[in-house]
Amino acid sequence: MTRTGYRLVVAAVALSLSHHLDHVLRGGTAMGWPLTGTVNAFTYSLAVYPIIATLAFLSWRARTGPQTWMLLSSGGALLVLALHLGPAAGDSVGDIPDGYSSPLAGIVAVAALVALVAVLTFTAVYEARLASRERLRSRAATRHRRRVLAGVALASAFALGANAVDADRQTRPVQITTAGAQLVELPGGDLQVTDDGPRRRGRAAAPIVLVHCYTCSLRWWDRVVPLLRERHRIIRIDLLGSGGSEKPRSSYSVPEQARLLVGVLDRLGVQRPIVVGHSSGFDVAVALAERTPERLSGLVNVGEAPDNRLLALPTIAKISYLPVVGEALGRIVPGPAIKDGVARTPRFET
Repeated sequence: MTRTGYRLVVAAVALSLSHHLDHVLRGGTAMGWPLTGTVNAFTYSLAVYPIIATLAFLSWRARTGPQTWMLLSSGGALLVLALHLGPAAGDSVGDIPDGYSSPLAGIVAVAALVALVAVLTFTAVYEARLASRERLRSRAATRHRRRVLAGVALASAFALGANAVDADRQTRPVQITTAGAQLVELPGGDLQVTDDGPRRRGRAAAPIVLVHCYTCSLRWWDRVVPLLRERHRIIRIDLLGSGGSEKPRSSYSVPEQARLLVGVLDRLGVQRPIVVGHSSGFDVAVALAERTPERLSGLVNVGEAPDNRLLALPTIAKISYLPVVGEALGRIVPGPAIKDGVARTPRFET
């Protein structure tokens, strides 16, 4: 509340006290309990002082505003008028001078009552104007906040959309990232492949194709290859979009990965291999077997869950799979967080 508002309240309290003093001086039916045994409007009107004290404290603590003072002042003015004007008034204005032997004292008492009503009315109008200004400021602030939030939302949506478009357009050609690897050019995407071990060792030495897991590469099998290449031909493949293989703007579905594996086996002349798939790599191996069952000697499942119900992902990982939002998250995830996630992944032990 403003200083003027506090001054008006002080003036109203002073005039109210003077009017209650008028009741005391006149005595009789003009007073109520505890000054007399009668409980009347005078008795209840004394409650206005603790109410004003409470509101003053709340205003000082910024817990209430002009609207509350407006209601109290206007209600007080109406109550005083109702109690002292008209034929049904309990203590009419015409009765006030009769309670004094001096005509001047009666005039002063009536003037104090009129001044009380005037100050209460003026206070109500003043606080109403303040409340109206506060509402206008609040509405303006709300509109400003909404405009700011709308601007931020539009800018964020544009940034997320632009990032999604840019991420979708990002490609990378095949690269040699592993010593001794070779490039196999295929329709739909070129793959990085390694081919280790003897080429012919009879049926017991059937070639083995190693298919890595999701987010891995052919380097996943580095500790396994030395254990197998003395007796088997070991073919490791970076699936499309992984490791050194190409990252084109084409499908990365499991059937498409299996189709590319058929192309690798044809180019390398691999016959009747055993295909080993780790985790989601086994999905690709199964798709390969469904596509060309006559070309395989067998399948080996390494750590693939029976269904997706056993796949527990943290919340951040789940968000990263969402359209648009996931692509933005991939921009801001720091390198140490990625390294920490990889470090928690189980590894093969030799």
